[in-house]
Amino acid sequence: MIRESPPRGYELQVPYIIGIVELGEGVKILSQIVDVFPEEVRVGMPVEMVFRKIREAGVEGIIEYGYKFRPRMAK
Repeated sequence: MIRESPPRGYELQVPYIIGIVELGEGVKILSQIVDVFPEEVRVGMPVEMVFRKIREAGVEGIIEYGYKFRPRMAK
């Protein structure tokens, strides 16, 4: 979990959780984990990709979107 010294542009988002997510094909990626408390995150926890706001950039306030992961919702 990131509590201090976030990358530039992410200062207002601390604390936040990052983790290594293994995709179905075995590829592993580093991503932010959202919609969960840090103490609830577990190794091997099923997650799903979601499309979310990443940050607002520059003086124009351009909103950047990208993928993050959250715990898989029960069906």
